Amino acid sequence: MPTFHPFVRSGRNKHGERCRPDRPTRRNGKVLALVAAIVCIASAVQAEQLNVGDMVAPVRQTSMMSGETRLGTLQPSTCFEVEEVRGAWVLGTVQQEGREIHGWVKTRDLQDTWPLMTACFNAGTQLAQEGKLEEALEKFNEALYWDWRHVLSYANRGAVYLELGESEKALVDLSIVVKSLPEDALARCNRGRAYAALAQYQAATYDLDRAVELDPSIAVSYYYRAICHNHRGQSDSALADFSRAIQYGLKQAAVYNSRGWVHLARGNLDAAVSDFEQAIAIDPQYLQAYGNLVKLYAEANNPEAALQVAARQVKAMPHCAAAYNNRSCVLRLMDRFDEALLDANTAVRLAPQMPVFYVSRAYLFDLMEDHAAAEQDLRTAKRLKKR
Repeated sequence: MPTFHPFVRSGRNKHGERCRPDRPTRRNGKVLALVAAIVCIASAVQAEQLNVGDMVAPVRQTSMMSGETRLGTLQPSTCFEVEEVRGAWVLGTVQQEGREIHGWVKTRDLQDTWPLMTACFNAGTQLAQEGKLEEALEKFNEALYWDWRHVLSYANRGAVYLELGESEKALVDLSIVVKSLPEDALARCNRGRAYAALAQYQAATYDLDRAVELDPSIAVSYYYRAICHNHRGQSDSALADFSRAIQYGLKQAAVYNSRGWVHLARGNLDAAVSDFEQAIAIDPQYLQAYGNLVKLYAEANNPEAALQVAARQVKAMPHCAAAYNNRSCVLRLMDRFDEALLDANTAVRLAPQMPVFYVSRAYLFDLMEDHAAAEQDLRTAKRLKKR
């Protein structure tokens, strides 16, 4: 459930001021617009229009000077922040060969990196929305190279890290965003997700509470807050938030499946069945919902219903080892060992590197009193776990 900030507009606002997401311009105490949902890459700002605070880079190899003394040579890839503008020169500081150089560079040799950064940011956002996460990550890294202060690049890079499962890196980026934009609901939501992924549920709940306060329409905030509530043993609050997520449009299989799991834990079997079935209706190949339904019926001593669900899963997912394993387990409960073994063998054939399927088949072999085969499967499972 990725949540990315929109594209940004390059250029100036209606007052002629540079509008940067990380440094909002103000007029009469009012913060002007930070972002726009339209891709519009403006042409590079001319060197004579550079202002203090702009990020710049040489367009060609050039010198950094102090009076008549040449302090060093700057390559086109060297970015620095404009500290002062004086006629045809700008003052800045760069790191070069392990030392800090502070001096003046001719404006005619410089380009404003804002359009370069914006192009990278917009390209990264487009790639992220298309699910091309590794490529998006590269673009956000490039955007931050051209302007390391650009907060929305940290925001979207953090969201990409979340989708890639790199929660600690996501937390670092998203904390930068929240510090700079504490009233940004999307940043709060995503940082809450990062905390939740790291099992820091109290911190996650705090951020998600703020996200809901700032923008009650962001459905994923309720979803992840519900997960936090559930982990903290607050099932009433979890159910309420799962329902709010659905109400605000997050009608995805994962949401119904998660709410069904809470219903199941509370013993509300009819409600659980309804949610698991809804998850399957939305996504006929949603593995967890089938597994939960099989578990529910099996524990309710209704193996016939469990077998029907398992058979539906095999039909919907004929190349899924877990589907055959589920049906094998149900058949085993019904003492239909020969049929169970056929499915257990299929599960192992489809996923020969998964230890769990060997363990499941070993248990079946034990029930069939083929202890040598059971021992062989357990040895195989142990060997695979060590890899």
